[in-house]
Amino acid sequence: MKLRRSRRLPYDLRRVQAALGKLHRRPAAKLDLQQARQGLRELVKALAEDRDDAEITAEIDAYVDDLLAGWRSAAWRRHRAVLAELDRLQVPVAQVVDRIGTLDHDDEHQQRDMAGAVRNILDQIVDEDAPYRHPLPGRRTEG
Repeated sequence: MKLRRSRRLPYDLRRVQAALGKLHRRPAAKLDLQQARQGLRELVKALAEDRDDAEITAEIDAYVDDLLAGWRSAAWRRHRAVLAELDRLQVPVAQVVDRIGTLDHDDEHQQRDMAGAVRNILDQIVDEDAPYRHPLPGRRTEG
């Protein structure tokens, strides 16, 4: 996912966009298989001399479970950190959205006022008998 930067965006949104790019480029939590293989080899060498197969299998299962639990906890910490960062980034985005919504609401009102003025002017042009009110106060002429 490539985020394009735009100078048209408000400064707050450009900062959010840069932070999202950094979040996206963070490496994913990966299980180090080379370290796991090496640890298993060492474990099997240490246990192979004086233990039977059931004990070796139980030790290997415990080692793998510990390895996976460590990886899961690291992935969970990363996940929580990303969620916290997204929650932090939500604040400036919500502020910009509210500001744009207010501006949009004001524009709608202004557009309605202009549409009413245009409708009024068209009614006056179409109806020749309608009284004409001069734009300057106190001056009134008949159609």
